Amino acid sequence: MEATEVIKSEVHKRIRDLDVDPRTDMQRSREVIRTVISEYDERSLVADLPPIEDKEATIRSLDNQPSGFGM
Repeated sequence: MEATEVIKSEVHKRIRDLDVDPRTDMQRSREVIRTVISEYDERSLVADLPPIEDKEATIRSLDNQPSGFGM
């Protein structure tokens, strides 16, 4: 599994757990995305996780998925 897929799954779960609606609270949604990516990046230093190829591209990709997080 690629890093983007792992991160997408984690963002999806966090968005639901925090009850964030990405359609109406885009700022909070972006904060969640950046936090999850940062946490993943830190874990990848000590765990066998695929590296993030391009953090900014990953952020844009997830941020551009309109309500793609189960809302």
